[in-house]
Amino acid sequence: MKLERIILIGLSLAVVGCGPSELPAPSICNQAADHVRGCLGVEVVLADACDPVLAETVLEQSCEDMARLGANPKADGGFLAWMHCQFGVLHFCEVPACEEDSNPLVAEDCSNALGSSGCAQCDYYACLEDEMQCGPNGYLAGFVGKYCARFTGVTYERMSPQGKVWMEEVRECLITRLDDGRFPGESCAELKKRGLADHQTCYLDAGICQLPLGDWLGIVATLSPHEFPFLQALGVGIPCVRDWMGFP
Repeated sequence: MKLERIILIGLSLAVVGCGPSELPAPSICNQAADHVRGCLGVEVVLADACDPVLAETVLEQSCEDMARLGANPKADGGFLAWMHCQFGVLHFCEVPACEEDSNPLVAEDCSNALGSSGCAQCDYYACLEDEMQCGPNGYLAGFVGKYCARFTGVTYERMSPQGKVWMEEVRECLITRLDDGRFPGESCAELKKRGLADHQTCYLDAGICQLPLGDWLGIVATLSPHEFPFLQALGVGIPCVRDWMGFP
């Protein structure tokens, strides 16, 4: 996403997920817009709502910082990453440390992670990675384990009550199916193939087609567009479209 679009979205929309709020003094929004125009030479069109905290943050940035952070929105401490997170682009949000107690029996059997609650259930993937050594970019550490922590630590609190139940069921379904399907000598590639197929099964069985639109948007926003398997997305979306249209 180009910096021009990021700034335009950031200054012209209200924070996703927040209720109606008082409009800030026009001066701070106008000052922030002028600052962006002067530093980056891009046009900023202000809407009726503007987040004053975001505007203040923009004003605190030097032109040099804006240019540098624009090239890498996820840079540590970058206000652009923070801004994306505030506006609901959840794959930019920092994942908080898990505060749930880990099950001490995980060391004996990875599936004992299911005896934990919330984010501690994600320990299953770290445990299995220790055993299989698929690598930091493999399915366990680089995809399903990472997104287990992100969905639980970032997206969960933004979901509807129905969406939270769905997320809990999916998390346990993915772990259970992955563990139940293991066989001696299974390779990392074979495990990944099974795991990706399980996503479609678990999403649909838990009722993704019945989730409110806001939950759908939160799910999609959590996934980095460079990492989300396109065919998997189609596999989930097509049955939902059939369901919505009343097709068999």
